[in-house]
Amino acid sequence: MATDNVDRFHQFYDDLNIPNVIAIRQLFFKHGPLAMAACFNPLVPSTLTESDCHSVRQSLGTLGVIEFNAAPPSGGNWYYLHRAEPIDLEKIPAKKRYDIRKGLTHCTVEKLSVSDFLSRDGLSVAARCSRKRKTSFSKKDFLNTLQVYVNFPDEVHLWGVFFEGKMAGFSINYILPDTQCYFHQIDLCPLYLDKQSSYALVYVMSNAYLCQGYTINAGFKRIYHPTEFQEYLVSKFGFEKKAILMTFSPNKVLLFFRPIVLKVRDIFKLSSGKVAGLATLFDGMAQPWN
Repeated sequence: MATDNVDRFHQFYDDLNIPNVIAIRQLFFKHGPLAMAACFNPLVPSTLTESDCHSVRQSLGTLGVIEFNAAPPSGGNWYYLHRAEPIDLEKIPAKKRYDIRKGLTHCTVEKLSVSDFLSRDGLSVAARCSRKRKTSFSKKDFLNTLQVYVNFPDEVHLWGVFFEGKMAGFSINYILPDTQCYFHQIDLCPLYLDKQSSYALVYVMSNAYLCQGYTINAGFKRIYHPTEFQEYLVSKFGFEKKAILMTFSPNKVLLFFRPIVLKVRDIFKLSSGKVAGLATLFDGMAQPWN
C-alpha cells in the first residue's frame, strides 16, 4: 500500500476506533484476537521480521499476526478474488447474461452519499440484512461508522440497488485512489433477490470501477468459514482466484497449543469454525494453493 494510503487508512481506522498500527509501511488492524494486514493490494514480498511481528502483537494486544503478500513462483497458499477487465455481457453464457439483464430491467443502481443512504432507508435495510445473517446490529454504532465515512469520501464509496424506488441492498467499498476497489461489505435484502438485485448491483458497480482502470479485490478466502458470495462472483461474473502468500506469526502461548489444535481438527474432521480456521493458520502456510 502506498505511503499516503497507509497514512490515510491509519487515520480512518483510528476514527472508527479500531486499534491499528503501522509496521514497515504496512497497516495492521485488530481483528478479534489477531492482527490482520490491511493489505488490499498484496503485490510485494514481505519485509517483516519476527521482531516486527512481535512489536505488532504487543502494540495491538493480539495473539498473532496475519499478513498477505505476493505469491512466490512456486505458488501461494491462499487467494483473493480479483478482476481487472470490464465485464462484457456478450462474453457471458446465455443463462447468466439473462439473469444480469433481468436485474438491470427490474432494478436501478446508484452511487450514494451518506445522506442519500440514510434518506433512502439504508439504515433499515442494514438492520434487516443483519437479522437475516443472525448477527447483532447497533443503530448507534452504524450511524457512528457512517459519520466517519463522511470524512473519507475518496476512500469509502456507498452504492445502492433499488427496486421500484425501494432499497434492495447496498455495498460499502474501500478505495485505493486511482488503483483499486475493495468490496468491504455487500448486503442484499432477501425480499428482492428474485428481482436479481445482486446481479444488477455487482454488474453496474464493478464496471463503474473497471472501466476507469481500477482493479477489484472482492475479498480474501475466509479463514474461519467459506463464503457462497465469493463463489457466486467467480461463477457468475468471472472473478479470478488470485494466488497469494499468507504468513502467520503467533505468540509463544498460541504456538504452544498448535499440536492440540491440529489434533482436534483431524480427529473431528473439522472443516469450518474457529478451531479449523486456527489449524489452517498453523499448517496451511506450507502447502502451495492450486
